[in-house]
Formats: sequence, structure tokens, C-alpha cells
Amino acid sequence: MFESIFKSIVDTAYRYIWESPTDSPWLVVLLLGTGIFIRFRMGWVNVRHFKHAINVIRGRYDNPKDAGDINHFQALTTALSATVGVGNIAGLAVVSSFGIGCMNQSNTVVVSAASDLNAPD
Repeated sequence: MFESIFKSIVDTAYRYIWESPTDSPWLVVLLLGTGIFIRFRMGWVNVRHFKHAINVIRGRYDNPKDAGDINHFQALTTALSATVGVGNIAGLAVVSSFGIGCMNQSNTVVVSAASDLNAPD
């Protein structure tokens, strides 16, 4: 019984998020709403401390005598590359769940819906 209730909840959420109407995509609304909520909840920390973040990246607070092998900028670029890489992998997973992706000659991903591939010519 619990499994059927859980399945119906998940199916309903799936329909609202992924099969949303074209005039108001719920996934975009959820992402933007979450971003706006977090911005207000955190007190606009990304705007208030922007100058400090730039100073850290520029190395204003670096001390050459501190232990460690990398500076602030190298740490930032490493974290950013890991984040972007995971985002690319997750994005490709979402794209491939909607259709079939393949590489063309220019090494770009081409996605076509599975129904298009099976359609008669």
C-alpha cells in the first residue's frame, strides 16, 4: 500500500515538473523561485560580499609564508571546473532521458526524440 501511494506521489510530481505546459514551465519557475528565495533568505550575501570575493581571488589576503601548495585562484578554478564538469554530466543525463544523443562530425551533441527516430519516412 505504501509503495502505491509513494508511486502516485512521484508520478504526480513528475507530471507537474517535466510534462508542464509550454506557457509556464514549472521547472524554470521552481529554479528561479528557489534562487530568489535563497537570495532573500541569505540576505543578499552574493551582492554584499562581492568586493571581498574579488579581493580574495586577486590574492590580496595571500601570505607567501602560509602552508599550502595552491593559491586562492587555483582553488577557485579547481572547484569551478569540478562543478561545471558535474553539471555537464547531469545535463547530458537529463538530455538522454528525453531522447537519444549522439556526436556529429563537429563533436557536438545532437539530440533527437526517440519518437522521431522510429517515425516512418
